Amino acid sequence: MREEEQLAHDVHVTPADEWDPPVFTRTAVSERRHVDRFAAQLDRSGIEDPMVGRPPGTSTIPAMQQSFDELVAEGRRSPVGALEVGASIEEMDIVDLHSRSGDVADTQRLDTRLEQGSHRHLRAFVRQLDAFGVGYGLSRLDVVADATVMSDG
Repeated sequence: MREEEQLAHDVHVTPADEWDPPVFTRTAVSERRHVDRFAAQLDRSGIEDPMVGRPPGTSTIPAMQQSFDELVAEGRRSPVGALEVGASIEEMDIVDLHSRSGDVADTQRLDTRLEQGSHRHLRAFVRQLDAFGVGYGLSRLDVVADATVMSDG
């Protein structure tokens, strides 16, 4: 999850440099906080942070690196592509955070807060896509179980 949050941050930073919608900058700042919280959790648990000393946009996990490269390429094509990538990343985060079964209360609290943040980010990306006249359909989340993601409720 530490590397996944780093990926989300690094992917959100790229469109913030290229496209106008401020959702990229705000989300990148928030993802930075998520990264810092996971890093602190690893430190408290005595687990080495795999991202220390790694440059932005790199991962120790080959599949995650490939995903990063593909997402950045897609996000550079257009503002709409970047917004769709942003929404997709948030869906991935929600699914992964929700599926983690931490048995430590501190980890559960962190996962719950970060999942709530990812729901807010997803709604922000969906609103921006709506402003471009583009509908967004959930691809990773169960539409019935997570219908509230698509609204402000």
